[in-house]
Amino acid sequence: YQKILLRKAVSGDEPQVKAIVFKALQEFNLQADPEGIDADLNDLQANYSAKGHSFYILEDGEKIVGCGGLVNLGGGRMEIRKMYLLNSHRGLGLGKRLLQTMVQEASNLQCEEIVLDTASVLVQAIKLYRSFGFVEFKPEHLPARCDLAMKLVLKRSEEHTSELQSLAYLVCRLLLEKK
Repeated sequence: YQKILLRKAVSGDEPQVKAIVFKALQEFNLQADPEGIDADLNDLQANYSAKGHSFYILEDGEKIVGCGGLVNLGGGRMEIRKMYLLNSHRGLGLGKRLLQTMVQEASNLQCEEIVLDTASVLVQAIKLYRSFGFVEFKPEHLPARCDLAMKLVLKRSEEHTSELQSLAYLVCRLLLEKK
């Protein structure tokens, strides 16, 4: 786990990334769509970095073992896309590390909500998303291979500060009332 590098994608990562995504989709009997929804994997630089989005790679030596994209949808919303790990590298905390990195980036960019589309057969992934606070919601549209949408509402720092101030006020009042 510690020797696995987490980095941003670079040109040339595409063949290994596509292999991971398509292998995982096949493993769970989900349909790959290289000319449609998965066409973004043909050029990670053009479809992510050049547009101000991020695409992360988990690398074990020279071998890419996982990936995930974070796309800015505008209006304070971001979307996690193409988050997959090789079967051999699941259950090691790498998905958690990758998701934590993307959620932290979204938070740093003042994102208010992160959304993602997934499939109910991806039980372990859904369990991971829920552990981060993602909840199901009904989107306007879902890709063909997905049957579930989830979102995570991030608190803005000023909202959080306001909540803490309110809580501190209540605690002080309770303590004063006890005297």
